[in-house]
Amino acid sequence: MAGKGKPAPAGVRAVVLTLTARDATRATFVTAWALRRTPAGLPGCVGRSLKPTSNLVVVRVGSRGRIKVTNGSGSANVVADVVGYYP
Repeated sequence: MAGKGKPAPAGVRAVVLTLTARDATRATFVTAWALRRTPAGLPGCVGRSLKPTSNLVVVRVGSRGRIKVTNGSGSANVVADVVGYYP
């Protein structure tokens, strides 16, 4: 996991994230999964228009410690805070 702040150490298998959708233009869902893998099909966070929504999720990391995050509908600002990890 890369980004601002202290990333999870190399070799982790999964991360625990607080996944937040803010300022959505319409009702939406946000999904996170390991990069280059098939998504689990379950949203990590379901948001309503213009209402911040967050949820705690566990996401397996892909190669090089990466994950993919997608927004299901409209546009939204998405924040993923790493709060823990599984070695």
